[in-house]
Amino acid sequence: MKNLCKQNWYQITSLFLFCVTVFLRFYKLTVLPDVLHIDEAALGYNSWCLANYGTDRYLNVLPFYPQNFYGGQSPLYTYLVVLLIKFFGKGNLSVFLVRFPAAFASLLLWITGTRSMSLIFDNKKITFAAALFLCFCPYFVMSGRYALDCNLMLCCISCSVLVLLLYLKTGKLHTLLLSGVCFGISLYSYALSYLIIPVFLVLISLYMLYHKKITFPRILLWAVSVCITALPVIIFSALQFLLFPATAWMKFLFPHWVQIYGTTLRSL
Repeated sequence: MKNLCKQNWYQITSLFLFCVTVFLRFYKLTVLPDVLHIDEAALGYNSWCLANYGTDRYLNVLPFYPQNFYGGQSPLYTYLVVLLIKFFGKGNLSVFLVRFPAAFASLLLWITGTRSMSLIFDNKKITFAAALFLCFCPYFVMSGRYALDCNLMLCCISCSVLVLLLYLKTGKLHTLLLSGVCFGISLYSYALSYLIIPVFLVLISLYMLYHKKITFPRILLWAVSVCITALPVIIFSALQFLLFPATAWMKFLFPHWVQIYGTTLRSL
């Protein structure tokens, strides 16, 4: 028994850390923390309004970028909660439904982060150290217990990077395209990703081309998969830079920044 445990220490400790990660993210999720952040309350109310009436609390019909206090909230988290309210809450809102995407994303971050470190270093001790860090680091624990839209970005990017690493390992085209889809979805997670992801994709493309890990035609296919997935984000961004007025596309409202931040901008 002792020899068996020694031979399988990595699998046993990984399973233990996974269980601890689940516990730290989901234990008393509705009462720890015991108060709602103002953005949690706003996100929950917007999602409830959209689930039941098809508008946010400002009566914008299916907004791509839901309005918040002097700002907006990224669509991915809001519409995930909308789906949870419709299919699991039966139209009712609860703290658990609002916080569940953050908790699940934090758990998924532990899984994808650990797997990515395993692929990069191929060293069990380094991978275990990464798993330990992702499990107990206070930031990662608390990011899974607050329903803030920004908390999804790190998980989404981690998933995207993992799929890209799997492509570099296997060289399969469908894995590369799936990576592009994941990066495209990541752009819905938080506005900061509009800057981070394009810069990262350009730099990693140049790196892979220089080291002959990918061909130029595949880079183009990868870019197409990102752009198709992120087409609504591209439309939304174009409206801001070209100063077009708010418009509707496929029943979704694409607001202008002046509409979202109007009061703040007028006060400057």
